[in-house]
Amino acid sequence: MRPEDAATQDVWRLFVAVDLPDDVKQRMQIIREVLQRAGWRGRWTKPETMHLTLRFFGNRPVESVRNLADELRSSVANEVTFKLRTGVMGAFPNARRPRVIWLGVGDPSGMLSRIASAIEQRSREMGLEPEERPFSPHLTVARVQPEDRETITNIDRHFEDLDRLKPLQIAVDHITLYRSELNRSGSIYTVVKQIDFEADT
Repeated sequence: MRPEDAATQDVWRLFVAVDLPDDVKQRMQIIREVLQRAGWRGRWTKPETMHLTLRFFGNRPVESVRNLADELRSSVANEVTFKLRTGVMGAFPNARRPRVIWLGVGDPSGMLSRIASAIEQRSREMGLEPEERPFSPHLTVARVQPEDRETITNIDRHFEDLDRLKPLQIAVDHITLYRSELNRSGSIYTVVKQIDFEADT
């Protein structure tokens, strides 16, 4: 859906992300199944909708979406294709009281962090509230509710087992601006604009 087609919508909930290849989504499904078989409960992220979030923008006026897409394009104007790789398992804030279970993403070239910093700088120049948390690339496996925390047992052992899986590569040649709509069955993500890198290796 294009911004000009949504005259009845005042604001869109937006974020920008890196898209994931199918093999990484399949790996996330394997991780989910392993942890569910261990009896873990949580709000599991659907692998088919997974992405690597770079910056969440919150609710933005529809009329500002085009300008935001232009600013994102400027942020990656000189970028070339680079590669990330899947990393180790972890939990926020820590393994003793996990609220988020995640798979880390390695950024050996540092290019992802550079892009995230450029987007953050542009966001502040546009008047958006600064992102207080440092950028930490990861893929959310599940969000753990307080009533489910007691099911998260033997966390170190399970993480060590999953860390033995062969790392997968993620080739990045674009970023995507998404609209997020919340409903009872989970978030619905709609592509607003895919922004390809103009240069390539």
